Amino acid sequence: AETWVGNGQPGQGGLIRNITTYPTTPLTYFTATFGSGVYRSTDDAASWVPVNAGLTNRRVYTVRATSTTLWAATDGAGVFRSSASNALTGSASWQPFNAGLNCTTVRTLNFPSAANLPNTVYAGTGCGVNSGVYRTSGGGSWTQLNTGTNGMPNNLTVYSISSSSTGQTLRVATDGNGIYRSTDGGANWVPANG
Repeated sequence: AETWVGNGQPGQGGLIRNITTYPTTPLTYFTATFGSGVYRSTDDAASWVPVNAGLTNRRVYTVRATSTTLWAATDGAGVFRSSASNALTGSASWQPFNAGLNCTTVRTLNFPSAANLPNTVYAGTGCGVNSGVYRTSGGGSWTQLNTGTNGMPNNLTVYSISSSSTGQTLRVATDGNGIYRSTDGGANWVPANG
């Protein structure tokens, strides 16, 4: 039987929202803390150090890593990006990435297959208005996918996004309205609650 061992907490005991591994370095992890920002471990979670330079909002809902970029979704300041190589060496320099993002309370990030859509990111937001699912492709700006006239209201809080490897089939978990599904990359939505 496996035994769980406590390795301390990043963020001085703060609320840890998620943990992700760096794709090409299996013993390296990043955590999102709600109040203390992003922390990194390079020793299989035995110790943690903050990597918050440039991160102006430390209430982080999720952190995700690709082979080139570290992404952080925050409560009220939108999305931040940092070079993954900088974050690995301790000199993360976060930059906001919010053009077109009309709701900056970002609760989740989703990345379809890097092989099929290497620059596509989905963001789940929750502000009451202009909320829901946003997409960026190619690193330009964000586009809201739920318009209010394409089967999904444009004022939902989205907590989780699942995407197919091609990015055509999307499922989103909302606060109070169940699950919505799109089979055309977010152009149209239908409730998927059975």
